[in-house]
Amino acid sequence: FGLVSCFVLYISEISQSTHSSLSAASLTGTIHALSWGAAFIAATYWGKRNDDKGDSFNNFIYASLICGITIFALIWVSNLWLILVLRLIQG
Repeated sequence: FGLVSCFVLYISEISQSTHSSLSAASLTGTIHALSWGAAFIAATYWGKRNDDKGDSFNNFIYASLICGITIFALIWVSNLWLILVLRLIQG
């Protein structure tokens, strides 16, 4: 869900239903920037965990499951704050 163009349409639809005063482009850019920031921070955690435990395959499975669950949960989101929280977890 990193740089998918349909994400803008999804954000636009939700922002219209919540009467947000910000443009869809600004909201999408902010959410993308924050999720990449979370990925930057989480990379240090997963890297240290791989170095300490030495079990990178299981860590990959855990990270993949967390990302999959957050992407699947985006189906039922009807609030911009929930999208932001899920994108931060996904990061």
